[in-house]
Amino acid sequence: MSPGLVGRYRRRRLERELAGLWRAALGLEKIGRKQRFLDLGGDSVAAIRIVGAVEERLGVSLSVRVLMETGTIAGMADHIRRHSHDGQGAGS
Repeated sequence: MSPGLVGRYRRRRLERELAGLWRAALGLEKIGRKQRFLDLGGDSVAAIRIVGAVEERLGVSLSVRVLMETGTIAGMADHIRRHSHDGQGAGS
């Protein structure tokens, strides 16, 4: 999915997609949109899996640093939406 398409995603749809990627990487059944990655048991391996899955499924390149700074599904979705509108990568 191109950054232009990500920009058209509704926030909740994007958050649901991200939640699925987080659940798969962390091996959890449920994750709240404001639960913190590290509080969920996230580690460097899970972070790399999430970042890779976001790039593969959404076509958005993120860094592990962005995941750690945003820390939640809601924060990551906001970051992706903000940065996909300006035509640049979201990973800085």
